Amino acid sequence: MSRKDKVRWVEYEGRESLAIKQLEETLHVDLTRGALYDMNRHLTHAIDRLPLKERNEILFQSDAGATALVLRQVWDAATPTLIGRQLVQVFRDDEASLKVPIAAKAQARWIKDGGEIPISEEAYSFKTIDAKKSGLRPAITREMIEDAHWDVLARQLEEGARAMGEFESTEIIGKQITDAGSTVAAASSGTLAWADVAGMIGTMGNLNRPPDILAVNWTEFADLLKDSAIQNLVLYDKQDAFVPGGPIAYVPGMKILVSSLVTSATALLVNSRYATALFLRRDITIEDYEDPKNDLQGAVFTERWNHETIDANAIGTITDA
Repeated sequence: MSRKDKVRWVEYEGRESLAIKQLEETLHVDLTRGALYDMNRHLTHAIDRLPLKERNEILFQSDAGATALVLRQVWDAATPTLIGRQLVQVFRDDEASLKVPIAAKAQARWIKDGGEIPISEEAYSFKTIDAKKSGLRPAITREMIEDAHWDVLARQLEEGARAMGEFESTEIIGKQITDAGSTVAAASSGTLAWADVAGMIGTMGNLNRPPDILAVNWTEFADLLKDSAIQNLVLYDKQDAFVPGGPIAYVPGMKILVSSLVTSATALLVNSRYATALFLRRDITIEDYEDPKNDLQGAVFTERWNHETIDANAIGTITDA
């Protein structure tokens, strides 16, 4: 088995983890490939299918149980901060770079009687996205692990996963705001109103890039909840007509995303199909870290990825909100 085929985040001294082999044999799943998300998903589905007695036996086996629980713990901590992936098209590839084709718009014409049918040559340009690496290495002393009255290692895993997800999402959101093809200031400085959002929906729609996501900070979400248009929608129509993560009533195909990672005083509207390409060369991975000289222990988190704006017209921002 080649180096890249191994489960890097649970291997020790270059050898495959016995915990992974034990899980594969017991659950009849293949965990030697794929990203952390895929591995966690396979584990979850396989364990959930087992009878209760067998499930408990698996979870309480020291190595196998620890591996499954660590993976689930890390992914559970990372998921809430990986909101940037909802604003983009995600591409996974084993190559060092990703070439994204961008097609020019085809055009039809009138044809005279007996005339030649015109050729519409679809011209392509390309954007190349090279994978970059991000990561962190939270390290703590062995004394801290031994003396703490709480689970220091669990806290370290959760914090590392959160930081990785937050960095990725912040980078994506920041670039989308910078590259937005349509930008307008809020009608009332310092307050986001539904009329501002409706105006941007119309602007982007006329560019054939109607937004499917409205992303706002909690402050701007609170502004919208105070808006009479939204209050009437919630009070007199449906209780779930305007909730974070859900669809917005009367705006087909559009949902609202609320997070503190969205820049304050800014509303971001995105057509996630066309706006940005996110290239994942290697998803979030974890490796053990130990520094005997300084008596430090911890985990190393890394990810190889990058992103690029593909169509600026698929991004709109409302500033000074």
